[in-house]
Amino acid sequence: MTAPSTASALWSASATAPSIPAQGGALAQPAVSCQTLTTGGSHAHLTWPAVAGATGYTIAYRTATSAPTGSTAIAAGANPSYDVRGNLLSNLVVLLGTLLAGGSVYVTVTATNGTWTSPVSTGTPVALSSVLGGLLGGIRCS
Repeated sequence: MTAPSTASALWSASATAPSIPAQGGALAQPAVSCQTLTTGGSHAHLTWPAVAGATGYTIAYRTATSAPTGSTAIAAGANPSYDVRGNLLSNLVVLLGTLLAGGSVYVTVTATNGTWTSPVSTGTPVALSSVLGGLLGGIRCS
């Protein structure tokens, strides 16, 4: 049996790398559904399953081709939801947006947690409940 040379003894070492858990930071895209409710005035009731890691949500209005025209921030909860209610001014914006853009006005939701923002949800189209009802504040899912 021969003894290892000095050079090979210097290069034969082993070490175990520390185990560091991977931390995911991405938030899932909210899956929004819409239901038209008539109690308390016609309005669109948006719901979505809670997004893991989210501390809040941002609801935004947009046309098919526009950047958001306004947004509302809400806190995260076990059963997140948001009621799209109109008034004369906001519904005129919906009506004008629909007429000028040649399509619907969409409501989108993003999940946030202070560091991360989820992809924007698929736009949920909303419309005036009717011309007269819309001027009085009625909004519906379309």
